[in-house]
Amino acid sequence: MNLPPRVKRYRLLPLPITQREAKKLLSPAQLQEGIKLVRLLRFYLSGRRENLAL
Repeated sequence: MNLPPRVKRYRLLPLPITQREAKKLLSPAQLQEGIKLVRLLRFYLSGRRENLAL
């Protein structure tokens, strides 16, 4: 029986850990923009979770 290849999923880290690592790599403006996008995405994903079939 051939199974389809598994889709590689990204690991989501808590925001404080992500911020700590991002401070090392990004400018302050890039960091602020990234934080805004992460917060929007977090609420977008939590709203879709109930619609996903696991």
